[in-house]
Amino acid sequence: RAQASGLYLSSYYFGGLAGALVIGRINSIYGWQGSVVALSIIILFATVASQSFRSISRQEMMI
Repeated sequence: RAQASGLYLSSYYFGGLAGALVIGRINSIYGWQGSVVALSIIILFATVASQSFRSISRQEMMI
């Protein structure tokens, strides 16, 4: 259980760091509009992925 917690926390902070670096780089190259577009694409991707995982989970419940 402690290993799972440590892995979760490490992933959480590493993801935040990586996200900040990527968005910071996009902001320095493309400006504010580029950052907004990139974040919108990321949010759209996360929404689609979440919906597909949810539908897979519902299909498993029906079996």
